[in-house]
Amino acid sequence: MKRKGVRPWVLLSVVSVVLLVICVVGGVLLPKPKPGQEILDAMSEVCRGKGAEEAAAHNPAPGPHAIVLLDASGSRHTWTNMLPYEWWPKSIDTTGLVACLDEEQGEFVDICEYSGGQIIRRYQYTMPFRLVAARSGETITTGVIIGEPTRACKIMELVDTIEIHGSHVIHDEVEQWLREFVTP
Repeated sequence: MKRKGVRPWVLLSVVSVVLLVICVVGGVLLPKPKPGQEILDAMSEVCRGKGAEEAAAHNPAPGPHAIVLLDASGSRHTWTNMLPYEWWPKSIDTTGLVACLDEEQGEFVDICEYSGGQIIRRYQYTMPFRLVAARSGETITTGVIIGEPTRACKIMELVDTIEIHGSHVIHDEVEQWLREFVTP
């Protein structure tokens, strides 16, 4: 009498298919490689006006053009990895643009004055920037990205309130500004 059951080759086939699906789906879900440290090191002086000879020449033709975000010191900006994957440089010689983002600043807007001498200062956050051609180190454009404005003065405020701030500059505002240069 023959035993009925799963044959070893059927079980092995099912397990193989399941593993293959896991590998394919897992590969799609794995994080994409970030701009490497060698690229960032090569671009570190660009924000100071010194071009990177091995970088791509700036080309205003339709993109996307590979870009990195650096802070004022020439280091990787925390938002670099938040850019669309298509914008990330694959190598030094594909990097055409560098966005140099200064520190966010709280800019004084005005004051709210209340009876009894209470004064509340209103601030809005801004972030100065420069877009630089990676190879030449020449500035393409400059500007300031502005966070959401501070709220208006209320009729009454808490006695211990001395400042009111708008919202911080967010990554999406920087990406929106860059879009016209990276994907013209």
